[in-house]
Amino acid sequence: MHGVGRIAPGFDSPRVSAIVLEMREELAKLLALQLAAICVRNTCIEDIHAGRAPQSETGDGSDVMVVTPTSEIPWNEVSRISDAEMRMFMKEVVNKIYTVLLRYDDPAFVERLTEQAHEFTRKWDEPENLQQWFTGKWNPSGPGETLV
Repeated sequence: MHGVGRIAPGFDSPRVSAIVLEMREELAKLLALQLAAICVRNTCIEDIHAGRAPQSETGDGSDVMVVTPTSEIPWNEVSRISDAEMRMFMKEVVNKIYTVLLRYDDPAFVERLTEQAHEFTRKWDEPENLQQWFTGKWNPSGPGETLV
């Protein structure tokens, strides 16, 4: 079984490996943007996000209070999404990601997905590879991020 596990001669060079890695990274970036735009941003979270935001002179919300019939709650301590909204959001995200993964071999679907995602993401930052994420060594850089 000569050559089993090897690519055709000349295609296993470091240069070709670098090209394949670059293509893999570009595909991963494209898929990440597509999933984020179509499966996360373009969901019921838009309805939740559509409300009015409080004005803050400090810029961090520390000077904003939410007044309820029984108390005042500092804005930074207010839950901004209910359990029911979170369940609905996560269900929609999971179902959309599942559908994309099942249909990623359908060229017409991928074309529509790519076009629609590009409309949402053309001004977004390029995805970053969080190499320490999900390794047990993750150093959270923002609120709500946990060590996994």
